[in-house]
Amino acid sequence: MRDFIPQHHGTRLVTYFYRRAASSGEPLMVADYRYEGPRPQAREAAIVMLADSCEAVARARQDEGAPSLDQMVDAVFAERLAEGQLDQCDITLRDLQAVAASFKATLRAVYHPRVAYPSPTPEEIATLARGETPVAP
Repeated sequence: MRDFIPQHHGTRLVTYFYRRAASSGEPLMVADYRYEGPRPQAREAAIVMLADSCEAVARARQDEGAPSLDQMVDAVFAERLAEGQLDQCDITLRDLQAVAASFKATLRAVYHPRVAYPSPTPEEIATLARGETPVAP
């Protein structure tokens, strides 16, 4: 587990803080905004990296106009591959396809839309206030 902690961020840019600092207009050293790493050395560490990133992106979604969860998972995987974050471990493209499918199913189950529940009726509130159990009509 100790090895996974630094590996699950790899050498990625800490984008939130980098972008906030960059908006000031001051010159920045990009290296100051990178995790020290190392990049994932084991398949399991790569999966933890991908899971952490996908969960963070899913939680940061602001509205239903955002790309679907499936598209976001695909984008996270593609970005980590393009950055070379997975180059030092033995994870295969077949492994990545299986992991992506699992993440998509899990995130859709967790973040699925819910119907809005109607407010309780005055009769229901009165019944509960009397300590009675409401009975459906």
